This record gives sequence, C-alpha cells and structure tokens, in this order.
Amino acid sequence: MARITFFVLLLAFTNSSLAQTAESAYIKGIRNMDQHKYNDAIADFTTALNKNDRFADAYLKRGSCLVILNDYPNALFDLDKAVQLDPKNSLAYYNRGLIKKQGAEYQDAVEDFSTAIELNKEFGLAYFNRALCQLSLGTFEVACQDLSTAADLGVTNAAEIYQYTCKKP
Repeated sequence: MARITFFVLLLAFTNSSLAQTAESAYIKGIRNMDQHKYNDAIADFTTALNKNDRFADAYLKRGSCLVILNDYPNALFDLDKAVQLDPKNSLAYYNRGLIKKQGAEYQDAVEDFSTAIELNKEFGLAYFNRALCQLSLGTFEVACQDLSTAADLGVTNAAEIYQYTCKKP
C-alpha cells in the first residue's frame, strides 16, 4: 500500500511540476518580452507550450513577439491557435487583424478588429485600425465613425486623421 501511495504522490508531484514549469517559462518569456529580448521570449513561450499545448496566453505572447519580428506566417499560426483556445481574448483578434492589415487583407482585418471591439468596447486602437482598413476599402463614413470613437478613447492619431479626412469644410 505504501508503494502505491508513493507512486500516486510521485505522479501528482510530476504533474504539478510540469504545470509550474510551463507557468515559469511563460513568466520568463514575459520578462524577456518586457526587455525587448523577443527571440529569447519566443524560446520561453515555446518551452511553455511544449509543457502545455493548451496555454492560450503563451500562443498569444509568442505570436505578438513574432509580429514584432515581422514573422507574419508563424505569428498568424499562433494567433489562430490563441483565438481557438480562448475565443474571448480581444487582444488575439486585434493582433491577428494587424497581420491581415499588413498583408492588405482589409476585409478580413475589419472582421478581426470588429470582434476585438465586440469583446472590448473601449479598445481604441481596434477602432483606429478598423478605420484605417475602412479607408483603404473606400468606406469613408464608417471609417470616420471609427476615427471619432478612437479619438474619444484617446488615440491621438485618430483625431488628426479625422480632422484631415472627415471634417467637412
């Protein structure tokens, strides 16, 4: 009986240490990201994901680092996975929208920014980037509404673009 208890305790300890290892690798990745050590952060988030492949925030953060490094195909993979695992994460949709905007996939980007806004009505940068996509699509009235909302939410560039693009003489 003592032998079974030992193995149960060993298994419980092993499982909890794996979870802690994934979490500690994630925290290390956040620190490296804060220090702009994006390649190191990517390695840390990858370690976390190797320990827990359902760690949505690790996919999100690794994808964000990949966006910063202009590795859009891999970033898109990670952000798709983050959205799949956590469909209520507005930042995952927003970052995915940025990639699509960068690739001139404006309508798809509008959809991601719109979802980010549905999840977080105060997401000024999502309104702003959706407006930029709308301008590229030629839907100026909608773009001006988004620029106005973004400006109201404190996005300085939105107010400047609104003044230039939307103000009627």
